[in-house]
Parts: sequence; C-alpha cells; structure tokens
Amino acid sequence: MKKASMFIQIAASIVFLLTSCGKDSNCKSEEIGEIPLSERADNYVAYPEGDVVYYVNESGEELTFEHKEDLTRGSHVNVEKTGVNNDLINGEEPCYTYYKTFHKYNLLNISDRKYSMYTMISNEIADINDMNERVTFRFKENGFDAVEGRYYFESDLFEDTTTRNAIKRKHAEIKLNEKTFTDVISASYKDVEVYLKEGQGIIAFKGSTGLWVIK
Repeated sequence: MKKASMFIQIAASIVFLLTSCGKDSNCKSEEIGEIPLSERADNYVAYPEGDVVYYVNESGEELTFEHKEDLTRGSHVNVEKTGVNNDLINGEEPCYTYYKTFHKYNLLNISDRKYSMYTMISNEIADINDMNERVTFRFKENGFDAVEGRYYFESDLFEDTTTRNAIKRKHAEIKLNEKTFTDVISASYKDVEVYLKEGQGIIAFKGSTGLWVIK
C-alpha cells in the first residue's frame, strides 16, 4: 500500500514538472517605450476642446456643432514574446514586451444629435520597423447613410473602409458653396459626402439637407 502511495506521488510530481516546464506562471507584459503621435497628426484634429464650429449652406443658413470630445487612448504593438502566464482561471495568456501607441479622437455633433462627425488619428503599426500614421474621418446623419474615409498621410494612400464602395479623392483645389479650399481629401457614398483638410479638420459635409461648409 505504501509502495502504491509513493508511486502515485512520484507520478503526480512528474506530471507537474512536465506541464509547468517552459512556462512562467508569474510573467507580465512589459512596456519598453512609447511611440507618440507626430505634430503633423495633430493638425488633422484641429478643434480646441470646448469650441463650437459653424457650418453654413448656400442659402446662408447656419448649423452649430459642439466639440464634445478630445480623447487620447493608448494601444500597443507587441515586440517579443517573453513567456506564458498559466496562472489564470480560464486558460493561458502570452506575455510580451511592447511599445505603447496612441489613438486620438475628436467628436463634433449638434444638440439634437441629428448630425455627428469625428476625426481620429492613430499609429498603424505592423511591426516596430513599419509604422504609418493615418486619419479616419466620418460623417453620419440619423436616418441617412454614413460615410467614412481613411487616409495614410505619410505615404499618401487611402485605405478601403467599412463603407462599401465609398469613393475617396484628393483635391488640389475645390470650390464648396463658392468657397475655395486647397489640398483637401474627401469620401463619398451615394448622396453623402465628407471633406477634410489638414489644419482645419472636417471642412464640409453633405447629407439630406444639402452641402454645408465650415464658416
């Protein structure tokens, strides 16, 4: 009986050693640096917090948008796996060394929330040697279609978005309700359009009530 008991203890010890070999049950992911957004990226989120932004149509009617949010949120890009944390109730989780990256949001809407639009800048990183900043710009009207564009301003490329068949364009010069702008990017889908300019943010949008341009 004693021999059987000893055998069971030895077998249990071997199983424990085998299953825990190579795993660090106390590992934690470690931040090894930050990759901040560039000064140029901030130019695409151009509204100071607390401000209002006015847009007018070709008849001179005015819409007042309130600047609701200016949020900076952290993300990360993994560099190297350092172990596996198996001290979890529901399984295992790998540990990494990582760089912290950032996303910055800016939201505008009007009091009845019929219209809303936002810009977002972010670091898009495949790995530490392949970094590219992009701006996402979006306009939505309640009960109407929404449109979104994504633009990598460092490499001068548009990305396909969740808005299927959206048309993205660059405009060296464009006239919007008799007002001329240069170096504008835009996205359009069906009858919805949104226009973005570096240094000013969203300068114009079009929905069911026509084209509205920043004052």
